[in-house]
Amino acid sequence: MKNKHLLNLIGEIDDRHIEEAAPVAKKKHSSLWVKGIVAACICILVGHTYSYLNPTSLDSILNNNFTRVDMGYATTHVTTSTMQEDYKAEYGRVSAAGYRLKSLVGEEYTHNDSVKWYRVKGYENIKYLIQEDAYGDFSLWCFESFVVSEGETYTYGDILRIIYNVDSAEDIVSITTSPFKANNSDEGKAMQAEVGTHTYTDREDILAFYNIVKKVICYGADAENPADNTRFTYSFSVQDGHKLVAKDGIYGTRCISIEFTDGTVLDSWKYSALSGSFFEYGSIFTEPLDEEDVYILNDIFGIK
Repeated sequence: MKNKHLLNLIGEIDDRHIEEAAPVAKKKHSSLWVKGIVAACICILVGHTYSYLNPTSLDSILNNNFTRVDMGYATTHVTTSTMQEDYKAEYGRVSAAGYRLKSLVGEEYTHNDSVKWYRVKGYENIKYLIQEDAYGDFSLWCFESFVVSEGETYTYGDILRIIYNVDSAEDIVSITTSPFKANNSDEGKAMQAEVGTHTYTDREDILAFYNIVKKVICYGADAENPADNTRFTYSFSVQDGHKLVAKDGIYGTRCISIEFTDGTVLDSWKYSALSGSFFEYGSIFTEPLDEEDVYILNDIFGIK
């Protein structure tokens, strides 16, 4: 029965039937009071019916619960579709009620003796995986980085291909940049507003961006930062011994959000025009880019 039909029936309840059901109610507005109780019960029923017919979506969980929790990280092996490569990936747990995840459990991705990993239903990429522990409890996990031994590296192209199923620039819909919040004082916020948020959809710019980032070498989590933040100077750069200050960080850094054709968003990369390199939270750093690539990115992002 549709919701509006249930609600319409509330107004059609005869007072006589209400009095028969509750004869002790003698006050003037008793029938209206009982109608209110009936209406509330029906609304609860409608709400439960709506929840049943409209299962939780991944977007709704992320919009309301996207925070890392203190339960740390978990690792699992990920492979390409050709099974020619084998990577160990680190995933961070996302705060989400386990019972809300049951309807999102897709096909099994991998397992070991104690836990199973599942794809999120409807998604081919593995940015998010659902873990089922030995007790049958579900939890949501988000890709952080590949696990590498000392001296080992991987590329951003590996991440795009293996985690996001992105094989070309055609898989990218748009690139959005926003200011780095290196200073949240009133002055810093004014600088952030000046930098602003911008979305780029020009196909040539997206192709140029993709051709650069796919070859970027990444050192993984907890790495030493090889970047030199005084490598490039700009009109906004300080001249006092090239000491980096918040002003430089805001004007010279862009937080990057990449939307793919399947609707998934990669939003962990940050680009520094000062060092000409990328970085992520968790002490994840990349090798500095060639000068030519830095100039191309600066031109796309309007960094002068």
